[in-house]
Amino acid sequence: MYRVVTKCLDHRGKWLIEYGPWLPDYHAAEGWVEELQRLGYIATIEAMKGSISGASNDQDFMNALSSMA
Repeated sequence: MYRVVTKCLDHRGKWLIEYGPWLPDYHAAEGWVEELQRLGYIATIEAMKGSISGASNDQDFMNALSSMA
């Protein structure tokens, strides 16, 4: 599972860090990073540590994980 992490400066010069939802596919996360970087954001990919059995087939589980982010 992967998610996109974006950083940008607010009007006071303070860093804002935002975490996207967990995605089961690295290439999907990579596509979002490329698009966000094209728009001027600092974007990276964060990987979930370890493996989760059945996560790619369990939409409710993925939704629960993304709501915790």
